[in-house]
Amino acid sequence: MLSPQLMPSAPARRAIDALQERVQRDEGNRGIKPLTRPGQLLLAAQTLLAAPVGGSVLLLTGFPCLRDRTPPCESDGPPGVAALACTLLALGRPVTLPIEEHSADVLRRTCAGGSSCCSNQVPEVVAFPTASTWAAADDARLAALRDAARCVVSLERAGDAADGTCYTMRALPMGETLIGKINTLGAPGQGVPTVGIGDGGNELGMGSLIEDIKSCVKLGETIGCVVASDAPLVASVSNWGGFALCCALAVLAWDADLATPTDDQPPPASDAEAAEAFLARHVLDRDAARRIHEAMGEAGVVDGITSAGGGSVDGMPLEVQLDTLDELRCIALEALTASSRGASTGK
Repeated sequence: MLSPQLMPSAPARRAIDALQERVQRDEGNRGIKPLTRPGQLLLAAQTLLAAPVGGSVLLLTGFPCLRDRTPPCESDGPPGVAALACTLLALGRPVTLPIEEHSADVLRRTCAGGSSCCSNQVPEVVAFPTASTWAAADDARLAALRDAARCVVSLERAGDAADGTCYTMRALPMGETLIGKINTLGAPGQGVPTVGIGDGGNELGMGSLIEDIKSCVKLGETIGCVVASDAPLVASVSNWGGFALCCALAVLAWDADLATPTDDQPPPASDAEAAEAFLARHVLDRDAARRIHEAMGEAGVVDGITSAGGGSVDGMPLEVQLDTLDELRCIALEALTASSRGASTGK
């Protein structure tokens, strides 16, 4: 049963609903409307914050749709996971990021680009081989991660279709030379809550929506991921789903007074100043997001749709990514200012 502490106040609920609405406008023209459900973002945030402390949150990404490039992963995924890592670390939740070796450096450099925001920590990236070279020792390392996990979040992580293959949106297979066995971390029924974020139906965790994916997504019968999650979240761009989740976590944590102490900070002069400081500590800002996207580009990642660099994601340039984050942060800040629960404690 969910703790009453995680039931949002009216301003927080309105804000989280507004955050979800903002990232489900379908700027990518994927036809995601049938995959959306009321309360998806709130459930994802509650699932994360309700997870027991004392272990890691596993953040999974990696969509190697650029099958003939090095690195093969696209620009949707690493920024969203890096942003989530910043927020979770600021909330005192350890994180671990497993990914295939061919994209590990991308993820390390992307996360390092945002290390100066929020908690000033760089999350641990753990590299695994692809299935073609997988060994028994890798099974043991994966099992150790699973045993220590308290929640698993997948964001734009290639997901297993009904035949066990991961497919691109054009139904091109991403086989054993591109995908490892990391997806088993997000399999249901392991006693660990799971959150799945995607924008096309072929991402890990989207199996909760598989019937709608089959009927509404082009080639959905072939590419649709069948692996379900406890809290699926659909967004126009998966990174944006991650940004929205960061903001929702901040709103819910402020609302429930779950913030970590900041004794080294001077007391705020007003509730509005307290809200601004809290958001700055828990959600990356435009400058940090720019650094994350630039670091990803310097690691050789390009847009999976257009093959453009420069921070373009899903056919939309960097400035669109940053403008969207600004909009989300404004929604969150308005909620923090309106809610007396966090402000009343001086958080």
